[in-house]
Amino acid sequence: MSSLAPSLLVAMPDLADPNFRRTVVLLCAHGPEGSFGVVVNRRAPMTVADLSSDHALLEGRKDPLWVGGPVQTDTLQVLHRLAPGVPGSLAVVGGVHLGGDPAVLRALLDEESPGGETVRFFLGYSGWGEGQLEEELEAGAWIVRPADAALVFDPEPGTLWRRLLRGLGASFAGVVDEPPDPSWN
Repeated sequence: MSSLAPSLLVAMPDLADPNFRRTVVLLCAHGPEGSFGVVVNRRAPMTVADLSSDHALLEGRKDPLWVGGPVQTDTLQVLHRLAPGVPGSLAVVGGVHLGGDPAVLRALLDEESPGGETVRFFLGYSGWGEGQLEEELEAGAWIVRPADAALVFDPEPGTLWRRLLRGLGASFAGVVDEPPDPSWN
């Protein structure tokens, strides 16, 4: 299988894994050794200011935190639309980069003009070992959609999963509004 990155993985409505139920994952890397991405539609109940960190990149920031996935939740991933060419960053899609040199990122964040969202901080990431994502795709756990910077930094991430599924046609229209647990009816 050729690389699926960059793309969006949209969880199927019946995906039962609580880590990925009703999520949209930006797949940043995909290859024979495995895959890596971050959930772009699940905000954490805290901000960067709540982290007990004296890291210069985070100092004075009050940005929301996002749940990147269930792997290494004690690590921080930085997805940004700052100036291209940040040393060590991974170009993902349409001017969106992952990580990079913390000193350069901090300098760019200090220069950041108010307006559209240019950075998101994620706790953890979503990862799949060799062949694992392919197995999940074959089992029908995910729908693969083209990645788009506007969707990655969507201003209404809480409704992103529903909107993406509704956009796939009438066959999904009814299931997106069902509660995650049928016993809630």
